[in-house]
This record gives sequence, structure tokens and C-alpha cells, in this order.
Amino acid sequence: MSKKMVRLGSEEDAATYGVDLKSLSPNRLQHWHRQQAFLVEYARSGNLSQAGRDAGIPKRTVDSWRQRNTWSFKERCEISFDNYVGGLEEMVNNRLSNPEGNRGSDVLLMASLNAKAKHLGWSRGGVESAESESATKDLLAELSDMGKRRARITHTETRTEVEVDEEVGLGG
Repeated sequence: MSKKMVRLGSEEDAATYGVDLKSLSPNRLQHWHRQQAFLVEYARSGNLSQAGRDAGIPKRTVDSWRQRNTWSFKERCEISFDNYVGGLEEMVNNRLSNPEGNRGSDVLLMASLNAKAKHLGWSRGGVESAESESATKDLLAELSDMGKRRARITHTETRTEVEVDEEVGLGG
């Protein structure tokens, strides 16, 4: 099944699930907006419990929504989770294209992405295959080498600056 990506909370999003926001009673409209608030947090955190806490929605309410599947809540949760995993994937790609700076553990980020991808059943390049594990190890080795090269360059630049300073000091 192809999932249509729309902006969460938009009228288009509501219409996708057969919801006419203008015709809902105030209580039903509040119900819709609470679900949307939860889904936004779920797309941000990738964790049902955390999303519920952040949106102020009790876990039992989220469980009820999932069980009843009001307004295709299960599918909307899947889309939010896909958005979360897409964000992780974007972070990995950004770190590969710009490996500088201290932004946390690259290893943990990639492990998290792999775990979430397995949860979705993704086979992106064979997530569950031995090839993927080997490719991940190769990628980690490449990142490590890049860090070592940068450290050597920094060390060399620092040593050169010290040598120049010493030469200037000797002549004066």
C-alpha cells in the first residue's frame, strides 16, 4: 500500500481519512487535534510512550485509539514513524556529507536507524543481510579514518605554527 505523505494536521490530511474538519462537533474536533498532536510528537521521537508524554496524552488513550483505529489512526501512526525514520536517515546522510563537529555518537545513530528500519521491515540495501553489516562496518571504518586524517591535519597545522613561531622568536 502506498502511503500519501501530507502535512500533519492540514485539511488535506483530514480529508485523506474521510474527515471534514468543518463538520465535526467541538468534541470530535478536539479528538482529531489531540490525535494530530500525538502524531507530530511520534514523528519527532519515534517512541509511543514518549510521544504520549510530550503531547499530554495518556498511554491508555493512545492504546484505545490504536485499537479502535478511529480515522485510520494505525496508518497515521505508521506514517509518523516513517517520518521519524526518514529524519534519522537524513541525519546519517548529513553526517556523512559533513563529518565535522561533535554531534553525538555516529555509531549510536546508525544503530538506531538500523533498529527502526528493521522494525518497519525495510530492506534498504538489505538491512538484515550480512552485506549490510559489512557495509556498516566499512562505513564506520571510513568515518574513523576521516577523523584520524583530520586530527593529523590539525596536529600538523599546529606543529607548523609552533615551528614558525620558534623561527620568528630566534630571529628577534
